[in-house]
Amino acid sequence: MQPAKQQSRLNEDVIQIAIRLGLLVALVYWCFVLVQPFIAILAWSAVLAVALYPLHAWLSERLGQRAKLSACIITVIAIAIVIGPVTWLGFGLVEGLRTISEQIDPEWVPSPPATIKEWPLIGESYTTYGIRRPPILQLRLVRLCHASNRSSARCLAWRAVSVSAH
Repeated sequence: MQPAKQQSRLNEDVIQIAIRLGLLVALVYWCFVLVQPFIAILAWSAVLAVALYPLHAWLSERLGQRAKLSACIITVIAIAIVIGPVTWLGFGLVEGLRTISEQIDPEWVPSPPATIKEWPLIGESYTTYGIRRPPILQLRLVRLCHASNRSSARCLAWRAVSVSAH
């Protein structure tokens, strides 16, 4: 081979390796970006697995070497520990919204401007029924939540407001 051809071949190999390395770095970075939101969850999972293993081993031994049953019992207890306070907070939030809506003095709320009457869908009923009655769209949302039996926080809040507004 001639030295010029050999040099050209060497340059092509270097360029090809550089492109492959660049693509590999971009792929690794993209994978990190995808996994990044889950790193904290994975770390906590490892901490909980290490911390709960002695309990799992002890319970499994007491249940006659039934590791799956032991894992299920520990999981149900952990879920109850999380869901209990969250439910309590949700009911407290709804009760707080209901209390706040009952304490709002209608005289304190300023009268709506006259231009609201021109608004489509809600303007006429809003000015006709006054500030304490929810607009048509709010009533529709409340009825939708009641009809679908949803228990999301937004539906619970709309229900609390609708009960206190009527």
